[in-house]
Amino acid sequence: MKKTTKGFLVFALAMGLALALSILVSAASAQDVAVFSIDRCFAGNEYALILTKKGAKVTELNNSDIFYINQFTAGNDKIEAAVVYPGFETCDAYVGGSFADGSSSPRKLGTYTSASTPAQLVEIGDNAFENSAFTHVFLGSKVTKIGSCAFANCGSLAYIYIPASVTNIADDAFENCDSFVIGCASGSKAEQYAKEKNIACQMF
Repeated sequence: MKKTTKGFLVFALAMGLALALSILVSAASAQDVAVFSIDRCFAGNEYALILTKKGAKVTELNNSDIFYINQFTAGNDKIEAAVVYPGFETCDAYVGGSFADGSSSPRKLGTYTSASTPAQLVEIGDNAFENSAFTHVFLGSKVTKIGSCAFANCGSLAYIYIPASVTNIADDAFENCDSFVIGCASGSKAEQYAKEKNIACQMF
């Protein structure tokens, strides 16, 4: 059952969406990361992750209420999604898409509170998320560097969004990671890295 819709992000803002999930917010290896465990997905379907101002009415969102939005495709029926360095201190999180239990839309994941100030959120350190079980990772717009073995041995990794702000990616940042996709902007360092490493990339 595959429902891939062009322009899904616009549709997501209309909130014609559904979801089932739980949320865990944590800081790992001195890194600032919000982790979302989402189940009952349809493999191959598109989903949207939306981070908004705390307390914003989800039915009345405008551009100034939205801190971050990203579209991704589920690789299987369960997703372990991590947002690393969102670049702001507090937000509400939502995920939208089509779910196997037909639950109502949208569903709030929870409120995220950063453990660090935005000025510090610039670098993914060496070995920061090595051996993690994340399937989808979204880097915030203030990140500029991904260190050595930062995501090494992440066998479950299916997708990572790398913003254009990232200008330095260690050669072995994704050592022993197989069959994942890099989401990136055309002409970015991430696109260059993907091509050099023969990694599939999705342009935004």
